[in-house]
Amino acid sequence: MYSTFLIRLCLVIPFVLFVAAVGHVVKAQGPEIDTFTGDTRTACEAVMCLSSGERPHECDAPLKKFFSIKAKKPWKTIKKRKNFLELCPSGDYENRQTHLTALAEGAGRCDMDSLLGELNVASPPYTKAIPTYCSTLVSHEYTTAYDLPVRVEHCSTDHLGDLGPEPRRVFDWVVYDGYSDEPPLLNAAEIEAYQQKERLQANHPTPICVSRWHDPVEAAPLDELDALLVGEVERIDAEIVLVLEYSEFNY
Repeated sequence: MYSTFLIRLCLVIPFVLFVAAVGHVVKAQGPEIDTFTGDTRTACEAVMCLSSGERPHECDAPLKKFFSIKAKKPWKTIKKRKNFLELCPSGDYENRQTHLTALAEGAGRCDMDSLLGELNVASPPYTKAIPTYCSTLVSHEYTTAYDLPVRVEHCSTDHLGDLGPEPRRVFDWVVYDGYSDEPPLLNAAEIEAYQQKERLQANHPTPICVSRWHDPVEAAPLDELDALLVGEVERIDAEIVLVLEYSEFNY
């Protein structure tokens, strides 16, 4: 499994980086071979492992070392981790700095689960933008097997169409106690739905939309989007009612 991983990874990382990453470098003079050891070797292994979203168990140790590097401030953690990766004498290959920066910034934050946890939020429009460092990591020519989530939007335009005539009130005379101003409505829900659409049309003349990120290999979370949209319509309508009541109170 590990040899297959190395072969696949060799296709996307320059040969000089690959040679360094497996831990050997040939001297300019003679056939003798030097073997990297210590942090130099671990850094090379970390560069190799971080460059792919698919990692065999042989990556456990170098990645544990990489993620153990921490500072009090996030930006300092990224800087220290990049300095560690630069211990690998991988040569000055093209785009080396952008490659190592992408690994230092995105490692551990750009896998699918981490991204979905960060990008799907509880407030409108219920998603955040994909961080630039993740886009850079995924699209970099020297990384492979990384994917970005896809964003799906769900909108309601019910309040923007023709409202039609207001429903006729149907009273429940059977239970009428004779003391109330009027008997209860049998179609109260229908009346309220119409009035809600009327309020939304007058005060929110655009579609009401929610969005969600999801793993591209999975189906869009339509049930979740439906529930979010219902809640968003209710939230906007409640805000409109408060404004209208406040305006009437101060009239």
